[in-house]
This record gives sequence, structure tokens and C-alpha cells, in this order.
Amino acid sequence: MDILKASLVKATAGHDKGEVFFVLGVTENRVILADGKKRRIANPKQKNLRHVQQVSVGDEQLRHKTNLSDSEIRKTLAEYRAGSSKDRGGC
Repeated sequence: MDILKASLVKATAGHDKGEVFFVLGVTENRVILADGKKRRIANPKQKNLRHVQQVSVGDEQLRHKTNLSDSEIRKTLAEYRAGSSKDRGGC
């Protein structure tokens, strides 16, 4: 499965292992990531494609939006976390 813009990925390597990020863009072998807090749109993180795992395809509307904000990224990540905790039977 190809990772697309606006997808959500989990870091599988590095000091941020286990954290979920929003994909801002994809190059040949890297993804450009943000979480809206530590890694904002103005200063995104680049990570090797081999070091991430896609966890959600993302929202089609966000994929085509040109002026995305950090708050929209935080909201998307919060919705994913809320949904995944219900799936696991967590709090």
C-alpha cells in the first residue's frame, strides 16, 4: 500500500518510535511529517519510508486542501487516537 498525503503513519524507528504523524508529502524514499505540536507545518520532520508504517488512509478533503493548519492536524490525530483506543477497549 502506498503512503499518500494526509495519511497517518506510525514511526517504527528512531527516537520518535511509536508516535503517530500526519503525512504532509511524499518523495521518492522519504515522507514529510508533522504532528501539529512538536513538529509543526513550518518545521516538518523528514523520515525514511522504511521507518514508518501507515495506520490510516486519511481524509480525502485534507489531501486536496492547500492551506492546512496545525490545529487541523492535531484534530485529525486526536480523532484517530480516540478511535483506536475504543478499538482496543481502552479508556
